[in-house]
Amino acid sequence: MIDFYAYGNPGCYSKPDNKDGSATTAKQWKDYSDCGFNVMFLGGNNMWQGDGAITKKCFAFAKELGFKKVLIRDERLYADILGNKVAPVKSLVGESCKFATQAELDDYVKNCLSDYIHEEAFIGLSFMDEPNYESANAYGQLYRAVKRVGAVLGKPDIHIQTMIEGKHRVAWRSFAKGGTLDENYDEFFRAYTDGVGKLDFLGTDLYPFKLDNDGETPRFMDGYFNALKIFADYCKKTDTEFGFVLQSYELVGNYYPLATHRLYSINEMMLQINVALGLRAGTIMFYTYEDFGSAEGTGYRSYGE
Repeated sequence: MIDFYAYGNPGCYSKPDNKDGSATTAKQWKDYSDCGFNVMFLGGNNMWQGDGAITKKCFAFAKELGFKKVLIRDERLYADILGNKVAPVKSLVGESCKFATQAELDDYVKNCLSDYIHEEAFIGLSFMDEPNYESANAYGQLYRAVKRVGAVLGKPDIHIQTMIEGKHRVAWRSFAKGGTLDENYDEFFRAYTDGVGKLDFLGTDLYPFKLDNDGETPRFMDGYFNALKIFADYCKKTDTEFGFVLQSYELVGNYYPLATHRLYSINEMMLQINVALGLRAGTIMFYTYEDFGSAEGTGYRSYGE
């Protein structure tokens, strides 16, 4: 069975009154369940923070709605020790690092996991989305520490920065010294995967379509299929599960407000699904963007269509 879950979860991109694990959020999880999602992904504003109250509510929702798999994000194993994309942490262990020894890192991870590893539906952790390649070594250290202390990393959810034209390209383009778009991305990809080491799961969330320069004509993003082939070939060679994100709207110059973007047609969604199946994806994720646009509350939601 291919796992299917929402990559943007209730609490993200939404009005402030939806961010507290309230009944509104529970209603959104019910929508996800009705859509056929079989994994509850707790990222964004549902991540474990403080005493974990919101995450605990979501575990309760999972049991109530029949989700038998829950993937969580823990802030303590996220920005608290990994930094961010702009200022990445290059190593977690060693002199002048967060932890002096591997044993200290393991103890810290074990203490964090003790809050939820007993949950029957818990299947693993999600790490930072599209991290800077300079953090690859630190990610590998954390990943292996989690496995050492006994967590079931069924979906560790590491997503490498994608090959996208325009502004996102600079996140990895500066790594390369020249060459074609494909050559530069392949070089970046190899540097990251070599730095992280062996993984069980690797995901990507490429956008297949964008508006052409005339602002009206949709076209395939440059490098879309070549980038997917880089991922698929690597996953096949290393026996790594390939996670594929279905995008729900067309990429234009700016992300927000999302209400200005064109939702994909059913045929365009089916094209992505066929590509995912053709590449032997083991997990399919659907990016469920939400944006409430104006102060008057005009809404935009891309899930459940």
